Amino acid sequence: MTSEHESMLSCCLDALEEESIDLCRRLIRINTVNPYAGEKHCGSEAAGQDVIEEVLRNLRPAATIERFDAPDDVYEQAGFIGPKGRNFRGRPIVTADWDFGSVNGKSPSIILNDHIDTVGVEGMTIDPFSAEIRDGRIWGRGATDTKGGIVTGLWAIRALLESGIPLHGRLSFECVIDEECNGSGAGTLACRLRGRTADEAIVMDGESNVIHGCDGVITVALKVKGVGGHSGQRGFRVNAIEKAFVVKVAIDAFAAERLRVCPVPVNLGVFRAGTVPAMVPAEAVMELNAVYSAEEGNRAFSDGFQHTGEPVFKRLVEHVRATERQDEWLREHPSEIEWVKDLPPFRVASDHPLVTDLARAYSETVGRAPGVGIMSGWTDAAHFANQSGMPVVMFGTGVECAHAQEEWVEIETLRNNARAIALFLLRRLCKEAP
Repeated sequence: MTSEHESMLSCCLDALEEESIDLCRRLIRINTVNPYAGEKHCGSEAAGQDVIEEVLRNLRPAATIERFDAPDDVYEQAGFIGPKGRNFRGRPIVTADWDFGSVNGKSPSIILNDHIDTVGVEGMTIDPFSAEIRDGRIWGRGATDTKGGIVTGLWAIRALLESGIPLHGRLSFECVIDEECNGSGAGTLACRLRGRTADEAIVMDGESNVIHGCDGVITVALKVKGVGGHSGQRGFRVNAIEKAFVVKVAIDAFAAERLRVCPVPVNLGVFRAGTVPAMVPAEAVMELNAVYSAEEGNRAFSDGFQHTGEPVFKRLVEHVRATERQDEWLREHPSEIEWVKDLPPFRVASDHPLVTDLARAYSETVGRAPGVGIMSGWTDAAHFANQSGMPVVMFGTGVECAHAQEEWVEIETLRNNARAIALFLLRRLCKEAP
């Protein structure tokens, strides 16, 4: 590989900038809200995947492209606690593979991966599908999480292919579904179960840094029962909302305990009960997320637990049952507690070549070093490490406004990340690379 190769690649990246920005805006204008977002604005992941497939089919040299659905029992197949009852039909995964052959028996391989689904749009203070350009940013739902990330990967791949630089090895791209809205990475997990593997992987999700690990998270749903009826009639009634407040005392105690172990707060994200003031609610539902560290996960595994988040889940249950025993109604009618999902953490060593080489590519193209670290929270990058034993990093376009009332992505970030990924790929796949 020569400086001339890098110059050729840079010219291709420049030439593709306008088209890549237009692609990002086109994707944002398509409603790909996850169908399990819990709101009326759910969209079509398939419509977004149609655009991705169109882009991939127009690239040269031609890729081997597949379009498939995740199996409905994808979590069970992987021995994984994930949300039950999800339907993945009509929510396709799109993959592309380029095989450039080997040189002297060497055939390096890398996967770029990202998800097309987004969280919901209710409560947004901007038009979620406008894709307006303002203040050097593209605005709309999914701009940074993660349609911007998808574009950085495609921008880099297209520049590399169009440069005409001789390549070897295998390059793969995966556009997946069901990472959001209690999704547990069904698309990425389905790819792993199909045996899709490589030497390394980059997931274009998360912070605009080189992230070489993430924490684990459990999601738990608690259903509190009461006795419903008309609020104005005499007779025995038990208000499920009031009893849920009793259970929340236990959740608060658990959350305070967790903060002494893990700096990420327990998030009670759902409280659903009642219909009208004239009705005594017979049921209240609460759902929460609790983050746990890789160290806790490793300790759980060493202690013989089947799932890494099990000690955290059991501790929540202990808090809830202890509190319920102090309430006459809840002692006889305890809440139903469902362990919805357990997303295990992962770590790749900070001095792994995947981490250091991507950081170096960023430094050389952007002129400053990126942050390198661990993300508090979870992404389906963990499936590469935990299911397939692959080194993986996250290299997204930012989380500052992800899931927020206003979401945007910096055009400069798209440009910088595409250049870093392209240079990294060149150094991995160029026939003349050292």
